[in-house]
Amino acid sequence: MSFCADILSICDLGRVFMVQDANGVGFDFCIFLDYDFSNDFTLYEIGRYNCVPCYSYGPVIRTRAIFHFIKSGKGKLVLDDREFEVSANQRFFIPAGVKAYYEADKNDPWSYMWMHLGGPKFLEIYKEAGLSESNPIFKPKGGIDLFSPIFSAIENNSHNEY
Repeated sequence: MSFCADILSICDLGRVFMVQDANGVGFDFCIFLDYDFSNDFTLYEIGRYNCVPCYSYGPVIRTRAIFHFIKSGKGKLVLDDREFEVSANQRFFIPAGVKAYYEADKNDPWSYMWMHLGGPKFLEIYKEAGLSESNPIFKPKGGIDLFSPIFSAIENNSHNEY
């Protein structure tokens, strides 16, 4: 099964909304999936967040990899004390077991979507794309955004129980 087809096959799983409080804390949308019906690919969680200026997360060492898709704005990513600037239409990869911190820009905070992923095919895909701890930033060729339609399909259909 292809990477995209595997993702699309999970569209019938439950979702959780985590709304922002009066101080802007929380996520716009988050689904805890724990989808592991495949030996090749595991999708644990997806979500999206429109960040307030200087919103930050970490430093934290995750047990699973996470991939962020920057829709607009900009910010910085720090992996094991190496800093990377990230902006709209870029993606960043945080490998499992790596200390990570990220922060939205003060003047142009980012809006992003994320996926917690795992499995051997996931690691193959990111290795083939050249993503690693030392090279965590990715920009799709030709500006094509393949993730948004997949994310929307999951978000719009996750209310169906399996």
